[in-house]
Amino acid sequence: MGWLRNQFRKVIQWEDQDANTLVYKYPLEKKQEIMRKSVLVVNPGQKAIFVQEGKIADTFGPGTYELSDIKNIPILTTLYNWKFAWESPYTGDVYFISTKQNINMKWGTTNPVMMRDQDFGMVRVRGFGTYSFSVGMPTQAMDELCGSMGKLTVKHVDDYFRKVITSTLSNVIAESEIPALDLSMHYEELAKAAQARLKDDFAKIGIELDALFVENLSLPEDVEKMMDKRTSVGVMN
Repeated sequence: MGWLRNQFRKVIQWEDQDANTLVYKYPLEKKQEIMRKSVLVVNPGQKAIFVQEGKIADTFGPGTYELSDIKNIPILTTLYNWKFAWESPYTGDVYFISTKQNINMKWGTTNPVMMRDQDFGMVRVRGFGTYSFSVGMPTQAMDELCGSMGKLTVKHVDDYFRKVITSTLSNVIAESEIPALDLSMHYEELAKAAQARLKDDFAKIGIELDALFVENLSLPEDVEKMMDKRTSVGVMN
């Protein structure tokens, strides 16, 4: 009877997608083995990946798939000789990947960035802003970020992303040679330069940096006072 129950149509899907979850491992218990009558449902903003013996096999975009159709699982069909019928259940893992864009993520400098200014010498700059990212290459992200984890959340990667962004933006600011007095007029330029540098670093782990914004760059209070004084003198002249 147990074998017979497993032959009934089973729907494999990520029903309660959490906005903070990037990778979700479908809970395949023994009683939930995927047999030939199973159907895979991949919702918009998701991809599904079948992993067998630690290796990524077939990948599915949004849609509904009858898993007894060999055209839907060509790699697994070839590996396990399921060409004519599923004589045994699939016992690997199924992962769902969220491909939606994660917006309004925060970044900020933990320590001030040192930049050399022609008027004020060495100046400490602090900054903050936002960024957006998405999983652009799910299989790459699975290999580089998830491994054997059953769940990967935004929180797992956010600390790392913020550090990479802050480090790169710090270098861009230091190398820009933009006078401290003019930094506020170049936020967009600095953000675009940093995003261009970060693109390849993020791509290596399967992530697309969709947007990066600099909202504020602040200087030490004494430097700001000197700048205000110089500005006011310039206006008077």
